Amino acid sequence: MEEGASLASASARVLLGNCGRALAFGASCVCFVGTVVSLVLQDWFYAGVNPLACFALAITFLALYVSLRIFALQEEQGTLQESRYLKLWGRIESTSEDAAASAAGANQGVARLIEVLGEAYKSRAQEYPSNLPTKIPRLYSELREAGSGLVLWVDDEPESVVWERAALSEVGIRSVCVTTTDDAYRLIADNDFDVIVTDMGRPDSRRAGYELLDGLRSWGDKTRVLVYSSSKKPEHVAEVLEHHGQGATNNPLEIIELVALQLRLANEERVNRQPLAH
Repeated sequence: MEEGASLASASARVLLGNCGRALAFGASCVCFVGTVVSLVLQDWFYAGVNPLACFALAITFLALYVSLRIFALQEEQGTLQESRYLKLWGRIESTSEDAAASAAGANQGVARLIEVLGEAYKSRAQEYPSNLPTKIPRLYSELREAGSGLVLWVDDEPESVVWERAALSEVGIRSVCVTTTDDAYRLIADNDFDVIVTDMGRPDSRRAGYELLDGLRSWGDKTRVLVYSSSKKPEHVAEVLEHHGQGATNNPLEIIELVALQLRLANEERVNRQPLAH
């Protein structure tokens, strides 16, 4: 509103400047014609022509010249100001359009994340939480802020976590899935993962998740590990923490929330490890 009023004010100044110039030009023409007539018809106007009148006429022309210059400067300043406000107005409109496009993209991302997590609940035969749509906007923002992290997913049934991985992919977070602990070790040795998500029981061991955790910690590997299995009983979560894991759940929304949290913490640690510039 303020920018629009200023723009209107600048336009008004330009209009007044043009009107002033026109009036001043008209007055100059009248004075000029009067002077010519007085010179041509000296006998008729002789009685009215004297040095004082000539001085007054000169002052009049000087005043008219100054008026013309003032109005010309007003017009120039008004035009310049109008140009500035037009540019500012254009930038404001462009910024507003960009913000609207960003908001529209975020709304689409939130809607897509709700849809994908809904499918994850179906695949795990869990009840769809009624408050899921209200939680997703904040989760979407947290995932976007976490950046493009890299997640290793270990599960002997990759199809069972396809929707959870798709949820991460929706916000630009990459994930790689392997089916065995040995494959996980090989990838971990050659790559820097931000978070590892593992199941618990596999055909070779009912405690495969703990064994993976214990193996990593014995090497001194401090990569953040989450357990995504069929249980989130307090005693099972506590046991994961005892094995130096970062959390455990069986809930699709909660595992994505945990991943978002661990990615954020991993990014903060990475920033803190960077040497300060001198």
